[in-house]
Amino acid sequence: MRQPRILVTGFGPFLDNAVNPSEALARELDGQNLDGTTFIALAPLPVAYATAAGIVAARAEALDVGAILLLGLAATSPQIRVETTGRNVSTCAHPDARGIKKLGEVTIPGDPAQLSTRLDAKRVVATLTQNGVDAKISDDAGGYVCNDVYFRVLSGERMSGERPCLFVHVPLGAEQVPGLALLLGRAFLSGFTSRT
Repeated sequence: MRQPRILVTGFGPFLDNAVNPSEALARELDGQNLDGTTFIALAPLPVAYATAAGIVAARAEALDVGAILLLGLAATSPQIRVETTGRNVSTCAHPDARGIKKLGEVTIPGDPAQLSTRLDAKRVVATLTQNGVDAKISDDAGGYVCNDVYFRVLSGERMSGERPCLFVHVPLGAEQVPGLALLLGRAFLSGFTSRT
């Protein structure tokens, strides 16, 4: 029987953020075996509308992974945010890495206004906080590329019934916290114990 595999992604630099901790955390998880599950990193993911999600979907399909952990940077947040919801609209005025702006544009015409993860986000947060990590539930993945990727991956999951996913925003400097990558992996796996 093939060992379960999880795809974990992290973005590269964007806007004024020359270092994106999500990339380093994803790379640190690469190849790690936690409770019989192997994590495979896809990093750096380009900060590009639609393109990033397409890369994630193609890699998930090629590797036949069972689930997807999306990591991103929330530069103004002091804590980790476990995102429950992706929204079908872009609300950020900033351009992506290619200079493309999507302010006010619908992500996938005809899809619901929002989609939610099937994983137990509250359990993920509980696992993190029980291990001394400042984390909270969030229902707003932002209006930029993070939200775009999340909504598109959730939409793909809704259509196929496969590969549950979760987006976790990390603060600046998160890559410097010893053991955080492994803890994020374990917390993600805990979200499967009570799927909605």
